[in-house]
Amino acid sequence: MGLLRLEVENFKSYKGKQTIGPFLDFTSVIGPNGSGKSNLMDAISFVLGVKSSQLRSHKLKNLIYRDRVSARQKQTNNDDEDSDGEAEGDDDDAHVAGGPGAAKRAAVHAFYRAPGEDEKKFSRIITPTGASEYRVNDRPVTYTTYASHLERENILVKARNFLVFQGDVEAVASQSPKDLTGLIEQISGSIEYKEEYERLKKLQEAAAENSTSNLNRKRTVAQEMRQFREQKEEAARFLARKEELDDLIVRHIVWKIFHIDAERDRAEETVEKEKGAKEELGRKKTEVDARSKESRKDHAAQQGLLAKKEKEISRREKHLAERRPDAVRLEEQVRHTKRKLNAAEENVRAQRRAVEKQEGQVQDFEKQLAEVTQAEKRFEDDNKKKAEKGGKKLSQKDLDEYNKLKEDVMRQTLADKDQSDDVERRITSARLAAERAGRKVADLEAKEAQLVQDQATLGENKEKLQGQIKVVQSELDDIKGKFVASRREAERLEAQLRNNREKYGELTGKLESARHNRRENEKEQRTREALRTLKDMFPGVYGRVIDLCRPTKREWEVAVGIILGRNAESIVVDNQKTAIDCIQYLKDQQLGQFTFLPLESIVVKTIDEKYRNFTRGARLAIDCIQFEIQFERAMVYSCGDAMVCDDLKVARYICYERKLEVKAVALDGTLISKNGNITGGGSASANKDASRWEDKEVEGWTTALQNLADSIKEEEVQLKKLSHDDHSSFRIADLDTKLQSLKNELNTTTRKLSSAAQELKHVQTDLKKEKPDLAKAQKDLGDLEKSLEASQKRINTVEDKVFTAFCRRIGVENIREYEEGHGKAIQERNKRRMEFTTQKAKLTRELELAREELERLRATASRTEEAIKTETAALERLGKEKLEKDKETVAAEKEITKLKEELQKLQKDMDKKTEVLNSFKKEVSGIQKQIDSIEKKLADLESSIDRFNNTRFTILQRCKLEGIKIPILDGSLDSITLDHTQRDPDKMDVDGELPDMPAGHDLQVDYSVLSNREKKDGSEERDMEFGERIKSLQTDLDKMAPNVKAVERLGDVETKLKATADKFEAARKEAQEAKTKYNEIRNKRYEAFMDAYNQIYTNIDKVYKELTKTRAFPTGGSAYLSLEDSDEPYNAGVKYHAMPPSKRFREMEQLSGGEKSVAALGLLLAIRSYRPAPFFVLDEVDAALDNNNVNSVASYIRKHATDDFQFIVISHKSTMYQRAASLVGVYRDQEANSSKILTCRLDEELE
Repeated sequence: MGLLRLEVENFKSYKGKQTIGPFLDFTSVIGPNGSGKSNLMDAISFVLGVKSSQLRSHKLKNLIYRDRVSARQKQTNNDDEDSDGEAEGDDDDAHVAGGPGAAKRAAVHAFYRAPGEDEKKFSRIITPTGASEYRVNDRPVTYTTYASHLERENILVKARNFLVFQGDVEAVASQSPKDLTGLIEQISGSIEYKEEYERLKKLQEAAAENSTSNLNRKRTVAQEMRQFREQKEEAARFLARKEELDDLIVRHIVWKIFHIDAERDRAEETVEKEKGAKEELGRKKTEVDARSKESRKDHAAQQGLLAKKEKEISRREKHLAERRPDAVRLEEQVRHTKRKLNAAEENVRAQRRAVEKQEGQVQDFEKQLAEVTQAEKRFEDDNKKKAEKGGKKLSQKDLDEYNKLKEDVMRQTLADKDQSDDVERRITSARLAAERAGRKVADLEAKEAQLVQDQATLGENKEKLQGQIKVVQSELDDIKGKFVASRREAERLEAQLRNNREKYGELTGKLESARHNRRENEKEQRTREALRTLKDMFPGVYGRVIDLCRPTKREWEVAVGIILGRNAESIVVDNQKTAIDCIQYLKDQQLGQFTFLPLESIVVKTIDEKYRNFTRGARLAIDCIQFEIQFERAMVYSCGDAMVCDDLKVARYICYERKLEVKAVALDGTLISKNGNITGGGSASANKDASRWEDKEVEGWTTALQNLADSIKEEEVQLKKLSHDDHSSFRIADLDTKLQSLKNELNTTTRKLSSAAQELKHVQTDLKKEKPDLAKAQKDLGDLEKSLEASQKRINTVEDKVFTAFCRRIGVENIREYEEGHGKAIQERNKRRMEFTTQKAKLTRELELAREELERLRATASRTEEAIKTETAALERLGKEKLEKDKETVAAEKEITKLKEELQKLQKDMDKKTEVLNSFKKEVSGIQKQIDSIEKKLADLESSIDRFNNTRFTILQRCKLEGIKIPILDGSLDSITLDHTQRDPDKMDVDGELPDMPAGHDLQVDYSVLSNREKKDGSEERDMEFGERIKSLQTDLDKMAPNVKAVERLGDVETKLKATADKFEAARKEAQEAKTKYNEIRNKRYEAFMDAYNQIYTNIDKVYKELTKTRAFPTGGSAYLSLEDSDEPYNAGVKYHAMPPSKRFREMEQLSGGEKSVAALGLLLAIRSYRPAPFFVLDEVDAALDNNNVNSVASYIRKHATDDFQFIVISHKSTMYQRAASLVGVYRDQEANSSKILTCRLDEELE
């Protein structure tokens, strides 16, 4: 059984259709060189599916028979291998050139029969187009189906387990252990797993940061493998721990994704609900807004009427208030006039009483004078009667003598008498003068006492008035102070209100402008958001350079912005690690690119101090900005030695005249660089840089605007409150009038007091003048009386002398006694007369004075009565004016009251409308608050959803990058990109378009690996529990690291896989699957390889012994195989050791050529013993063998050739083909220009 025969049609050197065979258990193909023996082997290989490139041809068309050019036939005299090679080459040339007998198609048919089965026909056809067609039993099939049919018969096309090409023996004899491994892989079929194995292995090696090539470690594999065997159990534990860790990581990731998806789903459900609620509220708000609009119209109309009415009331109240001071002043005038009138009436009553009293005094004086006059008359009458009735009388003689003597005395005392009379007259005058002076002094003293009393009364009145004025003045000053303060406060509030309103307008304009200028594009917003995110995540991130500094003057902003340049956007961080972490985060989150300035490691040049005061109008840029001291290195790095100049002239002077290699920038933005180039003109970027500092003022403007709004509202309330305090002016007017009245009264009292003081002064002056006169008069009177007494003594002496005789005669001591006795009455009468005279004079004087005082009092009373009449007339006039004013005021108040009543009605209507409007506003406000709340909630939810999606994407990205195999129901990790290009960072979102979702958002993870408890528990404690368990396992793995590293050094793929899984488990989309597949493919490859290896290992010694045994050495030689890597033998070499008989052990390279060939042939035969094909084709394998070895090989083949295992041997050695069961002879038919076949069965001849 096995390969029965071949039918070739126009294949290579075989023209037309020819049948080759039959093939028995041992068939030898013989023929001269160049006859086409190897083409026969190519035909067998071709029909069994071997590629054309392995058949000494590059194209299938070259395998089609072509007529050879006769000139080419002369070149077939080389040895067989070379001839066949040339024939193939000739064929190629002929194919290109063509010939008259060239065929269009070629075919080879193999007839095969397996034991107990029907014959099968395998056909492979080359079409005119150069394509292959495959057929089984004449039924077209695909190559895969074709190969599977062959594989069922144990014919492995890829392994070529059915043939040995010419030269394979020499190649095997000289091949390296690695080549032998490849040969075993081919025959075992483990090479089929090589590509997948290498792919998975490359994934792990690519993920390992520090992985190194195993090529250099292969040389020490044997020694390390011995160590690995000792540590195999530990490695197994390591693998178990690693698998446990991987499973735990997968469960942890699935647990995270599960709870992220749950939270995201809940958030999305809430978003949908909230959006529905928002739409409903929007519709409701629209309806309420419509009703509110109508209500606002009514309210505005009502407010207009109310404002108009309030304006009218305010106008009238203002008019009434303007008139009220006049009324108050008029009323005060009435009160003052009444007080004056009352005072005048009181005065006139007092004056009338004084007049009446004075008239009574005058009447008393007149009555007393009349009584004195009457008494004097009665006295004279009585004296006359008494004189007539008088007592003792002298005789006439005595009287004559008395008279005579009296005359004598008169004569003697004439001078004294005259002097005495004169003195008496003078005494009388002096007495009268003294009495007048005494009365005058008494009057002055009485007047002085009265004036002193009047002064005391006026002083008390003055003090009282002054006290009242002080109280009123204090009250007035207090009210005026409050009023003035109130007015000043009102003026201040009005000025401040105007100022605040102006500022409010300015800030509103600035904010509007700022809002317009600050409409950033999506990229800038993302930049700011990214910076905020970095600040939140990394404490060492401080912010951009542009945000950490500020020009000290506004005029320097443009220049500083140009100097900072691209460094303005650089982010200042604390150290390099923070910068690297930020960059990695930006890559992971695809947030764009930033430049980072680590303060700890940034290289900063020292600033040359000579630049600080180099020239007027220029200063270092670093001196033009404000910043915190901790950022000094970043600012110095950004600014360098650049200088800010007042104008281009200064910049030119610095760079061109002084030739300083610094960057100089003028205030208008013109830049002179270090190399002398000038850049100028309008710069939007410079303006933008300058305006960036203004951005920081916007928040201050917003706060100031709100503060101004609050201040304006408060000031309006205060002004409204102050406007209600205008009644103070009325009180001030009242107090002013009262104060003026008191001051007038005080002035009058002061004048009276002054007048009384002056009068008292005059009285005291007169008194001082009169008192000496009185004293003088009294002294003169005394002197006169003394002089009179002296004169009287002298007269008495004379009288005593003259009347001595007369007195004795009449019986008196002296004449004076007579005169006293008789003249006492006369003397008494004279005294009484003097008294009457004195009394009458006094009464007359007092009557005159009383009458003068009466006239004065009457005149004063008359003037007071005239003043009363005047004040009464004025009071009547003021009363009429006041009455008219009161009537006007009452009428105005009635009108105002009426207007206020109307206003109250309007206000009530207004209150109702306001209440309705407020209800609408409240409802709209409530709805808007709900909408704002929903929008805020939606923003938070959408932010949360984005965060969940980004977190989920990051986790999936990690899975792909680190090769973590998570269970997936739908989708693939292929959708997760690693090159950060899934979304264009410069792409702007368009309104109405949904934002790009992260890749892999629709990927569905299989959560069945989680327990119900893990699904329910999404707490941080559970996360920490996972982390602690992972950390614990990782710690255990780290402790086992030496074993893993030993395996890595040995090139242990399993260890490499573990190392790769530790570092790059998410390297590609199927990294996690690659781990499992890698183990599977590794096991399959290992099992396939070791199955073949073990079979070959078992048979190699037997085969080699049979090939080398001789009569001298019946046991033959010995051969065995050894693995360089027993764990992964396919990655290392397989060493073949052959020890010929009677030879000691040597390396293959030290064996002779024949020994090498026998050893190689033994190895080939041993290799083919694994999964043997039903036939085995050998192409001149005995070429390098001597006869003894050929005989041994032929014996071996003959011994093992059976119906189930055919040998087809191409050979030139008779020792070989003589032992064959049949011969197939190949020769060259020159006429037909084709190879031809002859067959011969030797077994029948032998039989």
